[in-house]
Amino acid sequence: MGITTLLFERGIAELLNATTSASWVLFARRSPRGFDVVIWKDGVFERHEAESVSVEDQRLKISPRLVDPEGCVGFQILKNPVWDILALDVSPENAPQIAVSVDRLFQLAMETSELPQLTPIDHASDVLERIQDAFYALDEDFRFVWVNAAGERLARLSRREMMGKRPWETHPEVAGTNLEQIYRDAMKDGQSRVLKYFMENEGEWVEGRVFPSPQGIAAYYTIFTETHRQSMKQELMEVVATGVQPAETPREILEAGVKAIHDQLDWDFGGVWLSGPQGVGSSALWASDTELAETMSQTVASMEDLPVTLLQGKYGFKALVLIRLHLDDYQKCILAFGRTNNDWTLWTRVLTDARESLEIIFQRRFARLHMDRIFRFTPDCLAVLDSTERFIRVNPTLEFLLGYTGKSLRTMCFRDLVHPDDIEDVAEEFEGVLTNDTLIAFEARMRTVHGLWRWISWSCHPMSDEQVLFLSGRDITEQKSAEDAVISQTRKLREREQRLRTISNLTNDAFWDWNIEQNKIWWPAEDAEYGQPRTIEDWFSLVHVEDLPHVKAVLLSIGERENSECTLTFRYKRVDGKWASVRARAISKINSVTGEMHVYGGFNDITSELEFNERIRISEERFRLISLASQDMIFEWDLEENTIWWSEDLDQSFGDMSTIELWQQRVHPDDIERVTKSLSHAIFTKDRVWQEEYRLKRQNDTWAFVKETGRVVLNAEGSPVRMVGGVIDVSEKRDQMLRLQEQAQLIEQASSAISVRDLAGIVHLWNQAASQIYGVQQSDIVGKHLSNFVNFDPMIFTEAVRATLEKGSWEGEFHVLINGVPKVITARWSLLIQEHAKKIVAFESDSTQTKLLESQYIRAQRLESVGRLAAGIAHDLNNVLSPLLVGLGTLKREEDSDSKLKLLNTLEGTTLRGRDIIRQLLGYARGEEVEMKLLDLQLLTQDFVGLASDTLPKAIRLESDLNSADAWVVGDRTQIGQVLMNMCVNAADAMSEGGTIKVELRNVRLDHHMASTLSQAVSGEYARISISDTGYGISPEEREHLFEPFYTTKPVGKGTGLGLPMALTIVKKHGGFINLYSEKGRGTTFHIYLPLANDRPSDVDITSTPDILHGGGETILVVDDDSAIRNIVCDALEAFNYKTLRAAHGAEAVSIFAEKLDTVALILTDLHMPVMDGLALIAAARHLNPDIKVVALSGLSANGKRAKASASGIRHFLTKPFATEELLQTLQEALDE
Repeated sequence: MGITTLLFERGIAELLNATTSASWVLFARRSPRGFDVVIWKDGVFERHEAESVSVEDQRLKISPRLVDPEGCVGFQILKNPVWDILALDVSPENAPQIAVSVDRLFQLAMETSELPQLTPIDHASDVLERIQDAFYALDEDFRFVWVNAAGERLARLSRREMMGKRPWETHPEVAGTNLEQIYRDAMKDGQSRVLKYFMENEGEWVEGRVFPSPQGIAAYYTIFTETHRQSMKQELMEVVATGVQPAETPREILEAGVKAIHDQLDWDFGGVWLSGPQGVGSSALWASDTELAETMSQTVASMEDLPVTLLQGKYGFKALVLIRLHLDDYQKCILAFGRTNNDWTLWTRVLTDARESLEIIFQRRFARLHMDRIFRFTPDCLAVLDSTERFIRVNPTLEFLLGYTGKSLRTMCFRDLVHPDDIEDVAEEFEGVLTNDTLIAFEARMRTVHGLWRWISWSCHPMSDEQVLFLSGRDITEQKSAEDAVISQTRKLREREQRLRTISNLTNDAFWDWNIEQNKIWWPAEDAEYGQPRTIEDWFSLVHVEDLPHVKAVLLSIGERENSECTLTFRYKRVDGKWASVRARAISKINSVTGEMHVYGGFNDITSELEFNERIRISEERFRLISLASQDMIFEWDLEENTIWWSEDLDQSFGDMSTIELWQQRVHPDDIERVTKSLSHAIFTKDRVWQEEYRLKRQNDTWAFVKETGRVVLNAEGSPVRMVGGVIDVSEKRDQMLRLQEQAQLIEQASSAISVRDLAGIVHLWNQAASQIYGVQQSDIVGKHLSNFVNFDPMIFTEAVRATLEKGSWEGEFHVLINGVPKVITARWSLLIQEHAKKIVAFESDSTQTKLLESQYIRAQRLESVGRLAAGIAHDLNNVLSPLLVGLGTLKREEDSDSKLKLLNTLEGTTLRGRDIIRQLLGYARGEEVEMKLLDLQLLTQDFVGLASDTLPKAIRLESDLNSADAWVVGDRTQIGQVLMNMCVNAADAMSEGGTIKVELRNVRLDHHMASTLSQAVSGEYARISISDTGYGISPEEREHLFEPFYTTKPVGKGTGLGLPMALTIVKKHGGFINLYSEKGRGTTFHIYLPLANDRPSDVDITSTPDILHGGGETILVVDDDSAIRNIVCDALEAFNYKTLRAAHGAEAVSIFAEKLDTVALILTDLHMPVMDGLALIAAARHLNPDIKVVALSGLSANGKRAKASASGIRHFLTKPFATEELLQTLQEALDE
């Protein structure tokens, strides 16, 4: 099928199928729904839609899998107006070849601006027409059906000449060749082919690709002559470089190189001629044809100045190539190659292009040959190192010098042989030498195989391209020795010269020669500053007038005889007019030539010396005075003379230490070894400075801690000659340091928190107690801000800082939360000023427990105050209640009306309740003794319920459940009743709008497990009274403080805060405990647990009421300072058949008793009365009648006197207030004794 008859997609698909043998071709372009896909397979098109289509690294990715993407190749078609992606079913291994075809096929289409206007047929034809490769389409009978323009140019025929013919018909020369066979094999097996061949007529190399298909063959042909030539050149260079490598002589090198070229390029002739200063040699060094080479020598010699010469048709060659190469600075060579084939053009180009590369190869090999000869025969030491400084190659000279074999050296690094003192310098020289590519030179000592050291001067040449170092060295050991000797001699000469010059400069500043006979004086030119007088008279005129007589006389006297000498000191006028103090020395000599007497002399200016000496004297005096005034003591130790000079104050303090031995005798025995060792180290090493602390014995045999510092002074030779230094007595400072350490230890061990912080809040000191109180370790807080760790109240903290700054101190308290626990911190701050810096020193302690104890103490004081107040009013209240109780008893006896009796009983119960309240208040506050008896708790609770029903508000309903038949306890009836009353009153107060109170009595047994669940409980049998209300309940916060004295949740004036504390105290005294259960809004239940009594009454009818006791006419002396009590008691007694006598105090009672001694049967007296109290009355009455019966009346505040009364034998007491029945019962018991 002709390509011109296909539509665009079909034409492209079938063309690709024909050229690549693809079984299917896929076209894809983007659409609003994803991708439109067209698949050509077996000449049929299928259209599909795909979600995604992409190409990565020429690999197709498609979803869904419309085709198998694994065995195909994909291409992205850029700027194409029709399709975005093209893929075909070919092996990925053939992708590079197919890419060329696809790229060339579509590139022109993408760049053609007229593409949108072309028909698909025109489009495909235009693309094939524009490609640079020659394209041929052949049908199944190998006849041309399409040829593009490039194909016409390559075939050198027009399309008309080629269409319908076979290739071996248009070009008979290929008939029966490899080309015809390739076409036929490809058509036969359907496999593509690649072929390369040389076109002799064109001188070009051509590469062809043949793609068969059932319809025919598509063939592409590309000229790759240039690429092939470069490849041949590279291959040629490698062959030549390899060929010359083993050659050992210049002749062998040239022969190996030319032979390699000859063999590699398959030339018919090859030869090489050397060319030196005298021209080209007469014969070839090597030639493939010796005879031919002889005939060519003249031609070669004439061409030596040209880089490349091409001769055609000479000596039977189609081409003869002559190439000139420079081997080194003075030698060249000429290579000659001849070829008889038609492909000589390509090979000539290859050789021409390779000339410079061949020249470099030969030059390097010649250089390496020269290097080898240098290595072998040079007298210098040569070595090649790799980048790690390991020996690669060494010459015999280095082997001989060091004594190592080359093999052993190649196992070593250069630094392995360098002297340790030189390694650091060598390493510094080698540092970066390869990267910097610079020449370096250095000297180093190298170890021989015998362990000796040889000095070698090295030059290092880095060869960065090969990453090696070339070293050249000379043995300079003898030179170094000679240099050392010369340096030593030169140093000595310079020292002598310097010494002589120094002596000359020190001794003579001016010289003269006085010829006595001629009276002439000669002066050196450099002594012009002294005027240079020419006669002795002129010289004398410059001498100070005061010194002249002596100077003149001495000089004239030594001029009279030879070898006379003198030394003079005088003043001399210089040219500038100033007087100089000079020291002159002169000697007389006779000139051996003239025989004349000469006085040779010289003087030096000692003005500065004298001034310096004066300054030294003043300085020494000042130094002496300063050393006396300061605490430092100075010394100078002459190491050569072993004498020590000490300042005066040191001599006075420590005595004679003029030698090192005397000094050592005063050093403490425990310090002498350490001090002597460090002193020797400072003198004989490079330290030169000695510093030590030790103990030195004073003259008074006490030990002083001293700090001594000395500096060693060296002479010109560098030897130590003196040590100068000072001694400081640090005993006081050391004591201060010890005290500071003790103070620091005390601070650290103090029980109070001690801290120091600056005004910015940064902590500088934090002792152990502070860590314990605040829970912050010293290492965590020192150097950091205090507020990061402790949260003080900002207002209090700021005020405390302000007060500290203004007043210098502050005291107060902080309330802080430390680890979730509230604490009270008592603080005392002081202001500390150090070197203009202000800091705050804080002394702080945890006073939480102290505050708690104070609170408890204050609370106890409040209770004590209540006790005192209660005791103060108890007497008056009891005196008020006593007539009421006695009077009510009398009224009840006389009243017959049930309603009135009920009212009188209520009044009596209320009065008794008031009495009990007073007793319980005093008992709680002052610990009054209670009367413990065996009680029927069921009966007691029933009486209480009956009383409470009448007294509680009407809105409160009281219920009871008292079914325990055997609830006997040991206790105080009044106190237990008070507990029940307090509980009920609190319950009623909790139900202001009304509610129900329920009282229950049960006997319970608590085992160990149950007791552990109740606070303060122990296992055992208990009577449990439960009092429940339907009030608003008690919160957990209120429960914590419920039993604290004076704590109340009631409004002001509604509660005292003593009810529950009193109840708890009473229950604890009875061996019981209280437990409660409460829910907010649902009421509260108090459980009162009282231990059951071990004993039970046998025949006691607790429900019976005793009969009222009447008297038998006995006379009772009633003594009380309260007239109401006295009168009501007498009236009651008289109502019950007693006679009475009345007295207001003890004195009156004694008088009546003395008068009625035989009549009075019993004295009823108050213990607390004015004028004469009850105890005095009883004592006086018993004095009159030892057998007199006595009943003592007492208030709760009179317990002290009651105790004394008991001690005096009184056994019957009545406690105010009391009821009539109690009065009659007590009197009866006393009278019956």
